[in-house]
Amino acid sequence: MNEAGCVREALVEGVHVLRIEGAVRYTIAPVVERFLDHLFTRASVGAVLVDLTSASFLDSTMLGVVARIAGRMSEQHQARPTIACPPGDILTLLRSMGFDEVFAVVSSAPDGADALPVVANEPVGGSPEARELARTVLQAHRTLAAMNPKNEATFHDVVEMMTREVDEKM
Repeated sequence: MNEAGCVREALVEGVHVLRIEGAVRYTIAPVVERFLDHLFTRASVGAVLVDLTSASFLDSTMLGVVARIAGRMSEQHQARPTIACPPGDILTLLRSMGFDEVFAVVSSAPDGADALPVVANEPVGGSPEARELARTVLQAHRTLAAMNPKNEATFHDVVEMMTREVDEKM
């Protein structure tokens, strides 16, 4: 497992597997968003599995990026995506935020999703361009807020503040 955090992806038996490993934070979100934009602008995606079995931490921005996958699948009239997450703190967090309402949740990833190529690593000594990062963070939090009324109340002030900051910078 890569504690610094990385995201891997591959098409495994017709399923797009996105594996999140280690501690993954907002600094990697724009790269993952660009990858997902590319993935979802191609032909029909079909099935998606988000594998969190090797994840140790996801911040709220990365949770929002993951949540957008369900929205994108719904927009394309595709099946609900699946999250593989073993029992523990991350699964408890996912359920408390309503991820189990928009994803099928399983406790382990299927066999055959082992050696996936890296899509994004946590940046070393640098970060993404400030405007892109701000837009990605804002969109991720808007997505989390839109998942359910509890999240809307939780993230309302954060989204308002971020919106003002992004509008001022643009």
